[in-house]
Amino acid sequence: MASISQPFRLSALPKIPSLNNYANQTDYLQVVDNLSPSANKVNIGISGSSISQYLINPTPKLVFNLPIPSTNIVTACDVVEDAANTEVWCYGLEARKVSHLHLATKPMIQDAVSSSNAEITSQFKYKLKSEVVSIKIYSKAEKVLVILRNGLIQTFDYELKLSNTIDISYDDIRFVQFFQDGQGNDFFFVLCQLSDEKICYKLFQVRSESVSCIELNSIILENYTLENAKLCFEFGKLYVLKNSNELSIYQLPHLQLQTSIQLPFISKDAVVSIKPVSSNRVLLTADNTIYLVDLLYNAILFQKDLQNIKAIQLLSTAVVQENSEDNRKTIALDVTTKNGANPTSYLDVINIDVGTGTLKDAMGKGFMVKQKQKLQKLFEESNEDDDVELPSPDYERIIKQLHICKKIENFDSIFFKMLSLDKEYYTDNDRFLNDSDLLTQIIDCLFLNFKDEYPKALTYLLTHPLFPPVHAKGLLTKLKNNPRLFKQAIVTCPNVPLDDLLTELFNITNAELCFDITLRVLQDYKKESIKAGIRKIEKMDITNFLDMILNSNKADSDLKLNKPQIFQLMSLIIDSIGLFALDDEYLEKLSSFVDAQVSVVSQNIELLHLAEHYTKHSSVVNNKSNSSTNSSSTQPISAYTVDYLEC
Repeated sequence: MASISQPFRLSALPKIPSLNNYANQTDYLQVVDNLSPSANKVNIGISGSSISQYLINPTPKLVFNLPIPSTNIVTACDVVEDAANTEVWCYGLEARKVSHLHLATKPMIQDAVSSSNAEITSQFKYKLKSEVVSIKIYSKAEKVLVILRNGLIQTFDYELKLSNTIDISYDDIRFVQFFQDGQGNDFFFVLCQLSDEKICYKLFQVRSESVSCIELNSIILENYTLENAKLCFEFGKLYVLKNSNELSIYQLPHLQLQTSIQLPFISKDAVVSIKPVSSNRVLLTADNTIYLVDLLYNAILFQKDLQNIKAIQLLSTAVVQENSEDNRKTIALDVTTKNGANPTSYLDVINIDVGTGTLKDAMGKGFMVKQKQKLQKLFEESNEDDDVELPSPDYERIIKQLHICKKIENFDSIFFKMLSLDKEYYTDNDRFLNDSDLLTQIIDCLFLNFKDEYPKALTYLLTHPLFPPVHAKGLLTKLKNNPRLFKQAIVTCPNVPLDDLLTELFNITNAELCFDITLRVLQDYKKESIKAGIRKIEKMDITNFLDMILNSNKADSDLKLNKPQIFQLMSLIIDSIGLFALDDEYLEKLSSFVDAQVSVVSQNIELLHLAEHYTKHSSVVNNKSNSSTNSSSTQPISAYTVDYLEC
């Protein structure tokens, strides 16, 4: 089940005003984008303080700290582990509008004990023409790809010697995202803010051998701005959160708008952040509340409010690539700011269960606001002359008249006319006969006045869904001498007890009625109830039922009973009484009958195979004939001749 745990403390941030101002503190905290669900290290650049590395388990601890001047702002950083058990750190610093690129190497830290030997082995520095927006280290090629704010893409080696520069012709790069496709090819795209509310999107491929960039796509979007927008990317989708509660989803590689979603649970003036956690699921924060949101089903999977916190903002999340029951846990890194006159900020880690991503998780958790609509009229208005209100019948009077009525015709006349019934069977338009007590009184009058022949009113009553159970008990016995009503009761009359149906099933001699009762039993009752009902019947004799089934294959049989429903019920009967309750004669007949049915199935399978073979063969012959016809169509047609004629 999707869930969000209570954040636990990783470290307290220094008492620097810019780090404790929740309005822009995320710009001063640069997290290396290599977090995974099983990661135990967090690498982060803290402006005005240090480039630091923390271990999460078993207890959060600072294991490496590279101090930087208090006037320097960390604009980007990246860390990789190479084959020589060393870590390469590359980060960009800006101070007084002057930017530098730094690269350092140090031994890899495995645990808190080995952190004591983590000393820098080499360090390099390079002055840049503009602020660093993003850094990506390619350890196999021992190259560093650096993207600057002014639109330059530069490649350096591990000694920060410049080897290549590309100018994308647009400055003011606002967002950069590196990613890989399914084959492991490296790509990245940039978003540049242009004048007149336009943005430029460029997609590049990175050749891993030489770390050279090839431009694949370039698009200009008009009437669009990235001001105050929160962006994140995962699974080929770019999520853009604007005005705090307007989320747009774009599909790469052509940056096509896929959908726009309003988030009514977030106010427009809230301090927000957004990060992906799995396919179609993102983590959202608004002020001091965290939301796990499914964007496919527009549902809040989980929500957690943090007390005594002014704001919480996400810095990085570990994305769950493939969902399964054993692969749903992940982590997120955030910064929280407490309330108070002197606010203090902290780095926290959150454990998250992203859920399964199915509709089951989202049921009943949707956040879309239903639009208010006026109720539409179910029926069109009719003319006043046609809309005549039928008077409510006098039920007491009807019961009194039916009670003294001894003739079938009179009974039917009173029943159908005074209750405004048009059909001889129940329909949904019958408004005045909707009370079970009234039905009971009518049926009492009917069975009191008639014994052998019954009026048509009984046919109607047998189709009514409110037929009283008190009269359903023993009804089949009463109607046994009237075949038409007997069949009607079996097929349509509700509340007929299972005992009555089974008793008639084992005593009946008509194959058609046998099949009707079988269907009724299987449709209305569960298997366990049927077997329990069979065991309750005293002095049960199923030989009559078996004789009808075993003799149904004969030519003079009125109905073939070799149907799946019959076999299903026969199986339940045998399970209830046991095979050894049958005589040897019936066991032999039953065995022969089953063998005959199996033989028929085998023959049908062989015929099916022959038919398939013939169909395939004929299609091949037809194809050949068609080809020969096409080849001969170019030749002249010979004259039609007759050699001889028989008369």
